[in-house]
Amino acid sequence: MLELKAKIILARVLVLLFVRMYHILLLKRIKPPEAECWSIPGGAVEFGETIEDAIKREVREELDVEIDIITLLGVTNHILPMENLHWISPNFLVKICTGHPVNAEPHKHSDLEWFAFHDLPQNLTMTTQNALYFLNLLKPIR
Repeated sequence: MLELKAKIILARVLVLLFVRMYHILLLKRIKPPEAECWSIPGGAVEFGETIEDAIKREVREELDVEIDIITLLGVTNHILPMENLHWISPNFLVKICTGHPVNAEPHKHSDLEWFAFHDLPQNLTMTTQNALYFLNLLKPIR
């Protein structure tokens, strides 16, 4: 007999930020999932919130900047079997329209840094690797 276990599928928005050509803004995660890895900004979509509003809210909360959405890059199935979670993570290209990024959530992120595409850290989250793949800069992680 097939045993079914309850699974949670959640929507999570992720963004890439570019200020100058060939640089990406990354946050170093403190907490799981993927603690101590560098990640693009993002977070959960709240009930009744559009994905676009969630992106803008999450970036405001994490970086204290306002953004404009340029385009959808792709979607990552971020499956975490050990945590019994499956995040659906659309990745968007955005631009900063107001403010200068700061680590506005130091309890979640230990660092904030701009990286050149040719000098990325090795410890990137799955969603960050896939976002870079969508930009034709890296191979996908599935």
